[in-house]
Amino acid sequence: RTALLVSDAQDPPQTILCTSSTSGEGNTVQSILLAHSLASLGKSVLLLDGDHRSAGITPFLPMTQAVNLSAVIADHLPIAHAVSQDARWSVDVLKSLMPQVGAPDVFSTAAFSRFMHDLRTRYAHIVVNAPPVLSAPDARILAQHADAVVYAVRWNKTQLDLILAGQKALENVHAPITGLVMSQVDVRRMHKMGAGTLYTTATRYA
Repeated sequence: RTALLVSDAQDPPQTILCTSSTSGEGNTVQSILLAHSLASLGKSVLLLDGDHRSAGITPFLPMTQAVNLSAVIADHLPIAHAVSQDARWSVDVLKSLMPQVGAPDVFSTAAFSRFMHDLRTRYAHIVVNAPPVLSAPDARILAQHADAVVYAVRWNKTQLDLILAGQKALENVHAPITGLVMSQVDVRRMHKMGAGTLYTTATRYA
């Protein structure tokens, strides 16, 4: 959180997109924890679920309602009625149903751009949970609305060529990649591999 906010101290990122190369790398958990961490600073935070190709945030926040995102974007459903408040996480949650048209078509519209602008006037931070970069164009489209992109990489699992391919895809749309986050780290195994001292030292200042 600190590294993200000081990445541009004069103008901290407001819309933050969380993604990864492939599924199972932990970017959904990362987006939820990041939203909670930002809210702990007393900021108004919205967690926007932009992953319509999997269960998304539903397994982690099952009590929040799902709404028709297309209806919200078209102003048929007010944003205030579309979001759920989850007191456990101190964040607002906008969990959307699968659009009737393809998600990339929805995210590419001028109406969606206006919707994202409207969210900026309501929240200090918007954390977007996006699908993996290499599985669909959704993340690349959503990234164009972001001030920062946080990229989850599963420790000792994700292959380097997939990381580079995902980063290249984001760079091609001029996405602001702010940093990579190592996920699902096996600390004990890391110690055995000889990286434990560096990791332990780093966590003291995280």
